[in-house]
Amino acid sequence: MKLFFRKYGYGPPLFILHGLYGSSDNWVTIARSLSEKFTVYLPDQRNHGQSPQSDLHDYNSMSQDLLELTGELKIKKIFLAGHSMGGKVAVNFALKWP
Repeated sequence: MKLFFRKYGYGPPLFILHGLYGSSDNWVTIARSLSEKFTVYLPDQRNHGQSPQSDLHDYNSMSQDLLELTGELKIKKIFLAGHSMGGKVAVNFALKWP
């Protein structure tokens, strides 16, 4: 699934994943403050924000979405942070693709 995302700054890639019913909008202030040290990516996860809707909504599919996004951006190593649901997606992602 092609996710909508926002991008701020320069440096090592840091992806921040929002929680349930959230969106990338929730993290813009934090992204701007981190943008001097990192390239911060704020994706809207499936069924949230400006990303597509799907009947399938589980941690495996959301982790796969993130893998596709990093592949599309040609990024092989990332820093990853998540809040609530985003934290569970981050853990699932890290366990599958350390």
